Amino acid sequence: NAVAALPIFRHYHIQEDQLHASADGQKFETHLETFKTRYSSKYFGTNKGITAMTLVANHSALNARIIGSNEHESHYIYDLLQSNSSDIKPDVLS
Repeated sequence: NAVAALPIFRHYHIQEDQLHASADGQKFETHLETFKTRYSSKYFGTNKGITAMTLVANHSALNARIIGSNEHESHYIYDLLQSNSSDIKPDVLS
């Protein structure tokens, strides 16, 4: 919330009157066995890993969630947007 109060925050807007956000997943190999770790030969070979889903607007992370690496990322985008507890509310999600 403090980042949105900075005067420079608005200079990162793609459009002057709308706040754009994006959601994407990043794969990480894990060395510890957890509930969310999954095998994915495409990303980790014979090892296990997780996916960190992040909602970002103006280079600020608004929300994040850890999911299994074999789960479809699009199933979690709506949840990331709706459970955003910051004062930064995106107008457009891409």
